[in-house]
Formats: sequence, structure tokens, C-alpha cells
Amino acid sequence: MAQEKISHLEELEKASLAKYDISNFTDSKKIALQLLEESYKEQATYYTASAYNLLALNDEAVENYSSAKEKYTKSKDLSLLHNYPRLLMVNYNGLGNVWVLEEKNYKVSEIYYKKALHIADSLNHSFKNDVLINIVWNRLDNNQPQKTADYIGELKKITTNVDKEFSRYNSTLISSAYLLLARYYAQINQHELAEINFDKSIEVLETHPLYEQLSEIYLYRSSYEKSIGKFDKAFFYLEKHISNKNNFINEDLKKRLAVENARYDLKEYERALVSSKREKVLMQDLAKSKSRTSWLYAIISIFLFAILLLIYRENKIKNKLIITLNKRNKQLKKAKKDAEIAAEAKSQFISNISHEIRTPLHGVIGIASLLLESDDTSNTNKKLLNSLKFSGNYLLNLINNILFLNKIDKNKIKVKPEVITLHTFLNNISNAVQFHKEKYNCEVVYKIDPKLPSQIISDSNILYEVLLNLTDNAIKFSKGKVRVEVNQINHTQDKSIIEFKVIDDGVGIPKDKQNIIFDNFSQISIDKSIMEGTGIGLSIVRKLLLLMNSEIKLNSKVDQGSIFSFEIECDNPLKQNVVQDQSFKINPLKEKKIIQVEDNQINRLVVEKFLKDYDVDLNTFGDGQDGLEALIEKEWDIALVDINIPTLNGYEIVTSVRKIHPTKPIIAVTASELSEIKERAIKAGITDVLIKPFSKETLINTISKYLQ
Repeated sequence: MAQEKISHLEELEKASLAKYDISNFTDSKKIALQLLEESYKEQATYYTASAYNLLALNDEAVENYSSAKEKYTKSKDLSLLHNYPRLLMVNYNGLGNVWVLEEKNYKVSEIYYKKALHIADSLNHSFKNDVLINIVWNRLDNNQPQKTADYIGELKKITTNVDKEFSRYNSTLISSAYLLLARYYAQINQHELAEINFDKSIEVLETHPLYEQLSEIYLYRSSYEKSIGKFDKAFFYLEKHISNKNNFINEDLKKRLAVENARYDLKEYERALVSSKREKVLMQDLAKSKSRTSWLYAIISIFLFAILLLIYRENKIKNKLIITLNKRNKQLKKAKKDAEIAAEAKSQFISNISHEIRTPLHGVIGIASLLLESDDTSNTNKKLLNSLKFSGNYLLNLINNILFLNKIDKNKIKVKPEVITLHTFLNNISNAVQFHKEKYNCEVVYKIDPKLPSQIISDSNILYEVLLNLTDNAIKFSKGKVRVEVNQINHTQDKSIIEFKVIDDGVGIPKDKQNIIFDNFSQISIDKSIMEGTGIGLSIVRKLLLLMNSEIKLNSKVDQGSIFSFEIECDNPLKQNVVQDQSFKINPLKEKKIIQVEDNQINRLVVEKFLKDYDVDLNTFGDGQDGLEALIEKEWDIALVDINIPTLNGYEIVTSVRKIHPTKPIIAVTASELSEIKERAIKAGITDVLIKPFSKETLINTISKYLQ
């Protein structure tokens, strides 16, 4: 076949597609029919298959689905016979479209979409993104989020890998991916992630306004907010939907009129083409249709008038809805205010009660620790003291978890990166779960990837809480073995991506329960004999990881155990900033003068016993005024001052002392949360804070830090 003939067919193909892209379906189909006729004459089967595909695209655009299905099938058969994989891929996708659009037949539609996806994968073709979105849309429309989970990772890739340079295609594709992620997370009740992806979907289209798509997304968002009881937000996004609908309504009317024109013109053209063998006869027949065109314009005018009436009716309904929503909004604002007052009262109660519990706990845990270290304590009593210490630590952990949950809900937790030595960090976790290990007769193995740097930069407090809760949970439900792994996923000069895994051989978690175990106060167990705790540990884990831009993953099978894992991105410390573990080979406290101001006799006793073996000169005062006079008149190296002393509180004591000794270290001792006193402590001139109850090691390390 001559090259010039092939070039001519290629030009016809491109011309038809160009007309289709600007919604000129009449001219697009005329050119496609010309391409079909000439490719038949030249026996150019590829262009014949392409012509049928173009005709099908135009039929689909004007909603003539049965005709589109017929032409897609002809193009598909030719593509299969002569091995045109790209055309075959597009035809399978088109057949998937028309089956769901015409008959809502999701099953047959998905069969064709999967065939298109298989070809796109084998060709490594970007059309894969379009097919993926069609598949996920089908499944979510059919309320099948569980069948959608396998494609969530691919949708996330679309949002990051697609060329972000603006075009209607790119913006629609990226926004659709975010919208589908939002719908998926909404259907599985992961509301934080649903809201994040709704926002991103809207952000893409608001940057380069595409009003029709925006209106659709706002309607989805309004329905979602209504479903979770957030009526003020539902009203807000409903107004956005109506506003954007008004913006594109005129454009939409034009498109509808264009489609109606195209339908009519195409029917007239095809009728004329069948009855005419030459161009002259065709033009004569088309001329006869002019009178029909006049009738068409009359019909279109009536159609336009009907749509205007519809808009008027919608506006009336909208106004009524706005009045109703305004009333509802006032009720919601009042309910919100009442809820905020109740939440503040709850928060204050939790803070007060935790302070009152922590103070005696300091005495219980401290005295138990001292008796355990004593050689005079019998083995029988040591077992009892171990139980007492565990109960105290368990109660302390429960209080800390409740406070943590309260702070997270009030957005008071901030990520504070610092240098972490991984071996020391895991050793601290091991010490914290020691009693649990012995209680459940469980072996815990810690494995650090040798490729990892010895130190990383992250928030040690958040990471500690997450890993401690996961390890405690694994020990409780294991059959005797737990493994904690720290693996390097990726590493550059500046950053590392690290995966933490906690693996147990326990009872496992049923598939239908895995979505709810991260809810507040949720407890799931097949074995009722090990049901204990408050059910907030895993909820804290999920919320803390969200603060670090991570998420908890779960892989579990009944009777085979569970794997909890998460990934975090960490900065690598510069060599000059590497922190060495503190170890005191000599006694830095020897002969140091320490003044303790503490009104609680038991707490005074605990500190005295903690410091007994360190050869310090300790003076203790139970009254605030006496303590202040001693700090002003006596010689001392460091002071321990309780914040809550009835006669003269710690802030007042430190403020007065700073006038005489502006730089000497003064450590505040309190059972309050650090976040509650931090601002006032800094203002008073306090050097550091010890939160009750604290261990002997914590006390010695804190004091030693300021006596080096």
C-alpha cells in the first residue's frame, strides 16, 4: 500500500479524534465514516478497526449506547484478529463503559475493564490510570469497599505520578483519584483519611476551576458530612454544590443542546449516506432536511424553556432548604457550645483526678522499689512487692493513656523531633514490658536491621508510646513468642524510611473485626480469659501515627497470629550532632548539697531513700516558707521544689530565689502534666521538671545532668 494513502488515512483518524475532543460529534462521525469507507477500499484493517472505535466513541458521547456497543464489538473483533493491542485496550474500556451506563450491569462491565487493565499493564501504558478509576468507581457505586482495597495503593500513585501540568484531563484524573480515596475511606469509617482526600480532590479543581466536576464533588462531600452527623458542614458543602452548579449550568445547557444537535445531525447524515451513493445526491437529501431543522430548533427552544423552569423550581427548593438548614445550624451551634463546655469540664476533671492519683502512686511505687532493693526483704515478700509495683505501674499507665487520649482529642500533642539511639530506645521498651513478659511467660525478641544508622531523629515520646502499646498488646495475646523488628526501607544521606513491626503468634483477629479494633474503648478477643484493659491503646497508636504522617497496618489470621506495622520518615543526625549515651563512671552527686522542699511526708521519704547511697548532703523542708528561707540563706548546689505546697507554692518560691541565685539549677517536682505547667514554670525560672511518679534512675540522671 502506498505511503501517501496510509498518511491520508492517518490524517483522517487524527481529524476525527480532534473533532471528538472538542465535542463536535457530528463532524467527528462524518470523518470517521469517510475513514471507514476508504480503509475498506485499501484493505487497511487497522484503520477500519480505528474507524469503528471512533464511531463508537461518538455514539457513547450522545448516549446511543446500543449502537456504541455494536461498533466497539466490531473494532474489538478486528483488533483481536489482527493483534492491535492498544485499540483492543480502548475497546474493552469502552465496552465496560456502555454496559454500566446502559444497563447498570457491573459484573459484565468489570470483566471488560479487567481485560483493558491487563493489556495496559503489559504495555506499561498510562491508559491504565483511566481503567483503574473506572473499576474503583464501579465497585464503590456498588457498595463494595472490601473489593476496592487492592487498588488503593494504585490510586495513591495516580495522585503523585501523573504529570501535574494543568490540563482538563490531568486535573480531572487526579481529582477523581482523590475523590475515590475519600469515598473508600468513608465507606470503611476511616473518617480522618476520608476528609483529607475530599479536601485534596477539591483543592485540585479549585486551583483551575472545573465547575461541573467541582459541583459533583461538593455533593458527595455534603452527603458524607450528613451521614456522620456534621450538619453544619453538610450545609456548607451543599451551598458550594449549588453555587458551582449555577456556574456551569449555562455551559451544561449548551452541551446538552450540542448533543441533541449532534444526535439529530448524525441520524440525518447516516440516513442520507445510506440512500445516497454520490455526494451530489447526499447534498440534495440534506437540503430536504432544512425544514426538519426548523422543527428541531423549535423543539430545542421548548427544551430550553423546560430547563429554565426546572432551574426556577430548584431555586425555590434551595431557598426552603437554606431556611431549614439555618434553623438546624443554630441548633447545632448551641449543641456544639454545650459539648465544648462539657468537654472542658471533662478535661479539667481528668487533669485534677490524675494529679490526685499520681501523688500517692509516687509513694507506692517508690517505696515498693526501695523494698525490692533491700537485702532484708524475703523472697515471698519480694513477689508481693513485685505485684504491688506492677499494679502501681499499670494504674499509672492507664492514667497516662487517658491523659494522652484527652490531649490528642484537644490537639495538644505536637511532634518534637530529637536524636534517638535505637538500641537504647528498644532497651527502654524491653524494661517497660518486663513484668508483662514474666506474667504471660512470653519471650520477646528484638531485631534491628544492621543497615540502619545507630541513631535517628524523630519524636521519641510518640514513638515510645506507639511501640510500647503494640508490644504490650502482642504479649497479652501471644502464645509465648513476640518479635519486634526495626527494618530499613529506604536510606539517603539525609533521611531514612524505617519500618517497625510487632509480630505475635497469638489468637489472631477475625477479618470482620480488623476495622474496629482501632476505635476508642474497643476490645476484641476470641479467648475471653485474656480480656483486660480499657481498649484505648490501639486507638492512641492510630492517632499518634497520624500526627507523624503515618498509618498503622494490620495483617492477621485467626489462630496464626498478627503483624502490626508502620513506617516513619526520619532525619539522619549529622556526625557532629551524634549524642553519646550518658553513663556516669564516677559519682557526680558526691558531697553535693541538695535542698528538698516537699510537703508530702511519704514523697520526702522516697527521695531521701533514693539518694541514700550517693553520699549527698540532703536538707528537707516540709513547709514552703521554711524552704524559701533555706534556699536564700544556706549554701546549696541543686534544689528539688514541689509545685503544690499549701503555704507557699513552688512558683512563688522559685521566683523569690531567682532574685538571689539567678542561675543555680532548681528542679520542680509535680504530679501535674508538663503541658499544664510548662509556660508558668519557664516564667518563674524553673530549670527542669520531674513528673511524679519517677524512678530512682530518672531522679539520679536528672540531677546529675546539672552537676557535671
